[in-house]
Amino acid sequence: MNMKAQKKTDYFYGIIMLLAVFTFSCTDKKEGKLHAESVSPLELANWKALDLGQTSVENDYLILEELPGAGGYFLVSPENYTGDVIVNYQLQALSESSVMILLLAASDNGQTNQLTLPPPNADAQEFWDWRSKMNHYNITFNNESHGFTPFMYKNINELERGFHIRKTANVMKPGRWYDIEAGRVKDKVWLKVDGEFVFNYHDPAPLLGGHLIFRISGTSGENVILAKSAIRSLVIHHE
Repeated sequence: MNMKAQKKTDYFYGIIMLLAVFTFSCTDKKEGKLHAESVSPLELANWKALDLGQTSVENDYLILEELPGAGGYFLVSPENYTGDVIVNYQLQALSESSVMILLLAASDNGQTNQLTLPPPNADAQEFWDWRSKMNHYNITFNNESHGFTPFMYKNINELERGFHIRKTANVMKPGRWYDIEAGRVKDKVWLKVDGEFVFNYHDPAPLLGGHLIFRISGTSGENVILAKSAIRSLVIHHE
């Protein structure tokens, strides 16, 4: 190859490389368009609490625990998030029975991202009615103590679910930290534990958006074990 041909080849190769870098940069910016909101343990402790329970901050994490007579314990985000949202945090079960539940896009029924909360003195039936009627993606895991394996479903109303999927085995144990990622981006809804997909679902009619809700639940009946868990390093990525 003569010198002119070599220079021409190098020139075109350089153009191709620049285009590749530009394309990668644009793609990276597109994927990184979500705003990252870090939530400290103290800020998380100030989310709206529902049912019987309490929170406390130790070191760099928040402890959530049920109190006797609870039907679960809820923390509801003060903000609602329309559109894409990804939640990253670390989670540890601190009791033998600490079922962990995350509700994504929790809102009143219909095309809204607003959420009406139950009254302060709501009983167990009122909480059940409230949860069963709202729109949300329910992601429930670490639920071996309830005799179940992890599941995820889309709640449309008290009579209809858009989908309901379940794992065949549990993926968590009490007493250690796990990296959790859950999200809804466009038509994808997923849960990852320690970087591995537990659920990854295509929803052809995704919910508009809404609040985030953390919930813990222990066992009831003859062998009551109250739920207790810890959360740290919470980051919410949203539009």
